Amino acid sequence: MDREKTQTGLDTFVVLVAVLISLATILLSQGYRDVATNPAEDAGQVARLTLAIAGQPTQRTNQVHLSGRDSEALQLAGWLDEVRGRLAEAVPDARLSLFSDHPNFAQMSEETDEFRLRALKAIRSGEVASVGESIIIDGVPSIRLAVPLRAFSECDGCMDQGVVSFSHGDIIGLREVQVPIGDEDRTARNQLMYSGLLLGVTLFCVVLIIYPVLRRRDVEKRELNKRARSLEMAAFTDSLTGLNNRRFFEKSLTGYLEEFNRSGNSLGLLVIDIDHFKKVNDTFGHDAGDMVLQKIAGRLQQVSREYDVLARVGGEEFAIIAPYSTEDDIEQIADRYRRSVEEMSISIGSAIIRPTISVGVATNADGQRFVHDLLKTADARLYEAKHGGRNRIAA
Repeated sequence: MDREKTQTGLDTFVVLVAVLISLATILLSQGYRDVATNPAEDAGQVARLTLAIAGQPTQRTNQVHLSGRDSEALQLAGWLDEVRGRLAEAVPDARLSLFSDHPNFAQMSEETDEFRLRALKAIRSGEVASVGESIIIDGVPSIRLAVPLRAFSECDGCMDQGVVSFSHGDIIGLREVQVPIGDEDRTARNQLMYSGLLLGVTLFCVVLIIYPVLRRRDVEKRELNKRARSLEMAAFTDSLTGLNNRRFFEKSLTGYLEEFNRSGNSLGLLVIDIDHFKKVNDTFGHDAGDMVLQKIAGRLQQVSREYDVLARVGGEEFAIIAPYSTEDDIEQIADRYRRSVEEMSISIGSAIIRPTISVGVATNADGQRFVHDLLKTADARLYEAKHGGRNRIAA
């Protein structure tokens, strides 16, 4: 009888321990997940998404044409109102604003502060493409993120007005977004603290059981995430140049073309071919050819805009998606890439190679609804450039 009571008591204890282990494990793992999901990082992702949705200001063709000073500021103000309207439903907590130190934009610019001055200086110097910081706004922890604001026209009357002149594409200020972080971090940490207290008060040995399990799962999760990221990167990256590959390019072009046709924005496409590349392989060997491809890929990447999508799509062929590029813009963009390669000199042993490229250009201005049609137009113009003497653009 006593033995049966002892066994019953032991069974009850085991059940109780099992319940405590289950409860503590659920609370601890839930708190761990919540803390691991950093609210500040989430707010930063929302800020980056907001700026990506907003995009760079583009010239509004239906805008009233005024003098150079008034026209640019008026169009920027109109663009800002339009984008804020689109963002009101998509990202209601985000606040988008513009800042410029140019006198032409004083009325539509936010006030000067230390963060904006520091961010503008760093971005203009080319040190970084964006600047962010955590701040308290009206008692609420928030994230501020700033990226370049580029001019979409030239200031023809700046010299007459006695102010600094600027050209299309020059950095004239910042696009800034502010996103609240919220108080989820404090709630998650409190939950984790109570979970730990429960473990310590009830049964210390439970910790000795749970911790190794959680630790092992965490390591396994990190390893799985690392492998998944590696596989994803390998699937969309060209192994030789490190650029996006053809699969990524075609997927991106499909998405861009659908979205830009739907919104009525201009989208440019450049198809680039290295001139006389076969001669490099035949003369110096494939290792030298690979090095030339890597050098040219690096140069193209250096001069690309932050929102251009650059990919290697064939042996010596590259392609670039140029968002918000009109027919007038795209030829200038293509020539910038062409000139940047023309200025290169690549040493192969005692020989010096001075590569050139030919560029075929197309935009969605002609109403192309399908990727195949846009690519076909760009390829046809590349053919014209190659047979027109090479080292040139056909648009």
